[in-house]
Amino acid sequence: APDGKKSARKVVRLIFGLWSELARRGIVENADRAALIAFVKRQTGIDHPDWLDNKQASSVVEALKAMLNRAQASP
Repeated sequence: APDGKKSARKVVRLIFGLWSELARRGIVENADRAALIAFVKRQTGIDHPDWLDNKQASSVVEALKAMLNRAQASP
């Protein structure tokens, strides 16, 4: 949620979880919420993950999963 609380939407929690995993593995340098929000804005033009429609949210999830997969595939 924009106020910093956990989102009621499962897909938005998934987006935050994937971002945390990317940061934990060193794939993204900055784990904080602001960095994720900036990523979402670059991907979708929308200012916050909670405001994404389902199609946009799915697209962000797929982009984050692709980042994880690329990192796992590289030696």
